[in-house]
Amino acid sequence: MIKLAMYFKRRTDGRFYKSLYISGNFIFVAFAMAWVIFRLYWYPCKLLYATLYGGVYLGPQDGKFMPLLGVMLILIYGMNVYWFNFIIRMVWRVASTGEDPEDNREYDTTAVSGLDQQKLDLIAAKKTKSRKKKE
Repeated sequence: MIKLAMYFKRRTDGRFYKSLYISGNFIFVAFAMAWVIFRLYWYPCKLLYATLYGGVYLGPQDGKFMPLLGVMLILIYGMNVYWFNFIIRMVWRVASTGEDPEDNREYDTTAVSGLDQQKLDLIAAKKTKSRKKKE
C-alpha cells in the first residue's frame, strides 16, 4: 500500500495527488508503530518468554528441540531489530531532509552500471525493438 500510494501520487502527465501522498505517509507511520508494538514489544514479552521460560521450567523436561527453538526465535528477534534499524534510518532521513521516502533496497541500475538514465533507456529501447523483430 505504501509503495502504491507513493508511486501513484504523481502521474506521468504531471498531476499530483496530495491525498495519496498523505495516505502513504500515514500508512508508513502506522507500519512503523505496528512494528514497534508487535515485533519489538509483544514478540519478546509473550512468545519468547513463553518459549524460553515456559519451555524450560513448565514444559516437558524431555523436549529435545526446545533449546533449538529458543535459539531460532531469538535469531528472528535479532532480525526484527536489524530491520527496524532501516525503518528508523528512513524516518530520520525523511524527517531531517523533507524528501520523499523511497525504498533503499530497490535495485539502482545507474549506480551499478555507471551509465546515466538516458543511456539505460536507449539500451532498453534497442532490446525491445530487437525482441519485436524476432517475433
